[in-house]
Amino acid sequence: MRKNTNQMRLLAICTALLLGGATLAAPSVNEATKVNQQDGQCTGVVKDGTGEPIIGATVSVKGQRAGAVTDIDGRFVLSGIKKGTVIHISYIGMADKEVTWNGGPLSITMKESEHSLNEVVV
Repeated sequence: MRKNTNQMRLLAICTALLLGGATLAAPSVNEATKVNQQDGQCTGVVKDGTGEPIIGATVSVKGQRAGAVTDIDGRFVLSGIKKGTVIHISYIGMADKEVTWNGGPLSITMKESEHSLNEVVV
């Protein structure tokens, strides 16, 4: 099971890189905790049901192509975001999730999709 999860994470990272668009690098742990909420930076962390960080999840503003990809700790940063904006999170093998940003850091837990992949061919 762990091997399949790592393969899915690698596939998600490759997919995000191939899709292009504007992606933002996630900050270090120290930078992520020093957030000035008035500048419109939405920060957060994405984890799976067991509490493990999800690497390579796509985080974007609903309806926009620009977004971010989570780093090795599952952290992300979106800049220029207004309170009340709907944030869309997706990852292969997980059910998509949408949350409304209220101005604070987000902690997102994703659930496995009921439709899982049996094999991944690259």
